[in-house]
Amino acid sequence: MDIVKSLQEKIRFKPAEIDEYELKDLSEGRVSWNKAKAKDKTFALEDSEIRVLQKGVDLLDKEQRITLDLVDLAKRIRDINNKTE
Repeated sequence: MDIVKSLQEKIRFKPAEIDEYELKDLSEGRVSWNKAKAKDKTFALEDSEIRVLQKGVDLLDKEQRITLDLVDLAKRIRDINNKTE
């Protein structure tokens, strides 16, 4: 759980970013944003954090729960080079 908490802290949007990107909570845990204002957010990840993300993507894929909206993100997570494996 420490790894998950660390990930949450790294990827959490600040209030100013929520306003800038026009992030909105939708039903069933979905989020929308103004795609015209979207830009990449860069942060460093530990090997343990990468493994947690990749295992999560593998589980979602196995359960066929990766939606079209998540395909690009899932690919980016899978493509992260994990130096500890």
